[in-house]
Amino acid sequence: MERRLKEVKLDSAKTFSELYGLKDQSPLIGVIDFKTAQKSPNNLEMEYGVYALYLKDVSVCSLKYGAYPCDYTSGTLVMFAPGQRARLDSPEAQVRPDVIGLLFHLDLIEGTPLGLTMGKYTFFSYKEAESLHLSDSERDIFRRALQEIAEHLRVPAARHTRDILASRIQLLLDCVNSFYVRQFGTRHAINLKILQNFRVQLKGFYVEGRSTNGFPSVSYFAEKANLSPVILASS
Repeated sequence: MERRLKEVKLDSAKTFSELYGLKDQSPLIGVIDFKTAQKSPNNLEMEYGVYALYLKDVSVCSLKYGAYPCDYTSGTLVMFAPGQRARLDSPEAQVRPDVIGLLFHLDLIEGTPLGLTMGKYTFFSYKEAESLHLSDSERDIFRRALQEIAEHLRVPAARHTRDILASRIQLLLDCVNSFYVRQFGTRHAINLKILQNFRVQLKGFYVEGRSTNGFPSVSYFAEKANLSPVILASS
């Protein structure tokens, strides 16, 4: 019988902070550091009412396409948008993981240039298979951007605070967009190399006269390219 998870509506950065026992945050925006969390919630199904970006600064997302490694071992960036749901259902709750992030409500950016252009940041709707794997330099850029936002939040409220925060968030999202362009461009080059290898192997198959046994299987080419049949079929 499937275990029933507690449903939580994450409608503000403050709600998220209370859930994890983090220091008080504004309802509209919060810079999150899970290493300071006082609680380790688990067995939850969360519905997001805010935008969220989390950088998992651990080497658990090493990406490899067959025999071709990619240097994506510095961490993974995961994003959520309002209306999306996430399950937190692990055998053991993670205690103070090395994760940082940003949460912000749509009300914060309403009427700003960012609010008018949020639709262009389509990576918020990407699937898990399209998670963003940051290089060392990209991770540093993300960390610095969060630090600048956190520093501005410590300044007493001023007349143009909302516009400044929106512009800093927009800069961060533009950087993330460029990171995705880099990642997918790299994957395209890898897939092109796989395709070129496939054509060479296919030509060799016919030149050597083995075509009398029928067309070769995916497994045949996967073995030649040192790839799994699943990876080869999806390239």
